[in-house]
Amino acid sequence: MAATEACPRRLRASSVALGVWLALCPIGRADHRVSAGTFVYTDADHLTVVHPEANAAISVTPDTKLTASYEADVISAATIDVRTSASPRGFHETRHGASVSIGQQMTRNLGASARYALSSSPDYLTHNAGVALQLEDDAKQAQLELQLNAARDSVGHVGDALPVGHVTVLGASLTAAWLLSRSAVFELAVGSEHHQGYLQSPYRFVTIYDLASAGMQRLSVSESVPEQRVRTALQARLRWALAERWFARGSVRIHGDDWGILGQTAELRFSYEPDKAWLLSVYGRAYAQLGASFYHGRYDAQLPLIPELRTRDRTLASSRALSGGAQVQWQLGAFDGFDFQLEARGELTTQHYSDTPLLPQRTALVLGASLVAQR
Repeated sequence: MAATEACPRRLRASSVALGVWLALCPIGRADHRVSAGTFVYTDADHLTVVHPEANAAISVTPDTKLTASYEADVISAATIDVRTSASPRGFHETRHGASVSIGQQMTRNLGASARYALSSSPDYLTHNAGVALQLEDDAKQAQLELQLNAARDSVGHVGDALPVGHVTVLGASLTAAWLLSRSAVFELAVGSEHHQGYLQSPYRFVTIYDLASAGMQRLSVSESVPEQRVRTALQARLRWALAERWFARGSVRIHGDDWGILGQTAELRFSYEPDKAWLLSVYGRAYAQLGASFYHGRYDAQLPLIPELRTRDRTLASSRALSGGAQVQWQLGAFDGFDFQLEARGELTTQHYSDTPLLPQRTALVLGASLVAQR
């Protein structure tokens, strides 16, 4: 389905069924929307990310919509490998990303869209392209969307002219949505991605301890992971207008891959509209994951023999996480044909990684605000 962030959030009691269905955002709806904001991420690993973003969606005709976006991540961290280790050698880095897409309502029931995105940092370059088809029934009670996606990544070291390796990603997803009643929409989505190529980090090294010397001798070697990875996910989501001014949204997502990872995420969000100008929301998320079959917090071997697969990437470890946050949306009023809205949110996350001697926990805070103009 199209991203619901590009839709009006408020549902009026006099048209609950229509409002819930509009949250699905079919391509042919004629509207314009511009937003810009900045979010700040900081955590207990001494990582700080400043994330400015800007988005625009313009309906060229009632059946044709153009969208474009720009974002950046300005990163400051204590280590060049922000995900798995800490060191006194800090670094600063900036990632830039941009995307453009076009959507066309081809017939009353059929829509199509195409998208291209580019992401660039000093040691990573990604080209991403995708197409989508959306199909609605005549009664507009159900919608089906098929997405196909392809990406090409170049992985390198900062300062090197040539990349260390490349990654090719092919993906597909299928999403179905049903209007269950005058106040509820249910979605079911399944997707899969195939990754091929250089999937390890060129910065990450693994220490191998010698069993013959009771761990007194050790060897530091580069990380090594499989060159292929197939990831699959299944998600169910329900959006429900509970009462005149109360709304709820919940989802359950199960994901896994052929590396042995199996995880589940559950999210719940409640929103309250005290009047036409305000929308207040609180939300929570719980996550749990079983780690990759070849991940270990410590690797022991009979040197000089070493394990063929080895990693210190703690995102591949068994882990669990809890997060919660709040969001405020304030309708500022109309100017020059646009309705202006201010959005602010804050979120706190705590995550624990099992069998991870180095940095087994992470506590993170996200704060930010954005200004939205739409008509």
